[in-house]
Amino acid sequence: MVSDRPLTLLLVANQGWNLVNYRTGLITALRRAGFRIVAAAPSEADSERRLRELGCEFRPIPLAPKSLSPFDSLRTVFALAAVARHEQPAAILTWTIKANLWGSLVGRLAGIPVIANVSGLGIAHSGKGWLRRVAEPLYRICLKAAATVFFQNESDFETMVTARLVRPQQARLLPGSGVDLEWFAANGRERPLERRFVMLARLLRSKGVEQFVEAARRIRARRGDLRFALLGFTDVANVEAITREQVDSWAAEGIVEYFEPVSDVRPILETAEAVVLPSYYREGLSRALLEGASMGRPIVTTDHPGCREAIEPGVTGFLCQPRDVDSLEQAILRVAGLAGAEWAAMSAAARERAMRLFSQDIVIERYLEALRDAGVATSNRSRSGQS
Repeated sequence: MVSDRPLTLLLVANQGWNLVNYRTGLITALRRAGFRIVAAAPSEADSERRLRELGCEFRPIPLAPKSLSPFDSLRTVFALAAVARHEQPAAILTWTIKANLWGSLVGRLAGIPVIANVSGLGIAHSGKGWLRRVAEPLYRICLKAAATVFFQNESDFETMVTARLVRPQQARLLPGSGVDLEWFAANGRERPLERRFVMLARLLRSKGVEQFVEAARRIRARRGDLRFALLGFTDVANVEAITREQVDSWAAEGIVEYFEPVSDVRPILETAEAVVLPSYYREGLSRALLEGASMGRPIVTTDHPGCREAIEPGVTGFLCQPRDVDSLEQAILRVAGLAGAEWAAMSAAARERAMRLFSQDIVIERYLEALRDAGVATSNRSRSGQS
């Protein structure tokens, strides 16, 4: 029989904040399309509260993002399978590596369509070590039956298809997580008086934090009018994490300012002469760069997957080489050397490109299209056979 209950979508990520910070627009659109949303992630009070405020139901699952224990992975699979049996979702939507793997595996075993989002290949694909040798067959097995696998840049798309980890007919491109163009609006494109270069990121070595600080040290020795700021979480659960003690030491030295993570980064972006991300991590498509561009800020970033796609070199910002402090320093000084009219033109071009390529509306429409292609109608009636 056919029920009048709305179709359920099960959203899975390694942390609730991932869904809150990056998927709010998508969640809102899916609820407006008539879906009931159930979010599954490790329990964390603030994220749970905010997800419920978005209209989601929450199901806690054990998922340790950095654990390599097969027993932890089995616990995650069994917990997700139990949630799927109870909720009977019409589709499972996943983000982050372990959620993609184990959510896709559960969907494959249960016959539930899965839409996975590979938001960067991360450290597992940064070299040819044992972690990559383990990750690739897991991708191949778990993603085999996924209805759609989204990628956020062409390099990741081509890497995974060429290695036959996904099939070409499964793979689709997204413009990152998209950006809310109204929220991150260019409210006047005046050049900030502070001349501040801002880096927003999880403070990990592979994000280029140390290169940013060294470039700042060199530049401030000659240009005291230029300022540098870091905004992001310190002491995260990652072997590459920058400690708060180290950041405080840099701040005491007068090299950088440090801003605690905040829910609304717009006031910081408004003070930025440029947004900088010298990452050599395998990003998907940096959200911080898209937010900066949407607010009309020139971008300085690396010629690296997930970073280079955020700019048009020489038009909306400048590229530097990964792990190269000299190259980063030169790129920052190129922005600092722009005349007022040149900076304004780059600001306007950054905003226009964000509007044309990176709107979250594009992401939402592609998810709705993927659901339709998987046979999941955007209506308030569930699949035949469910009650």
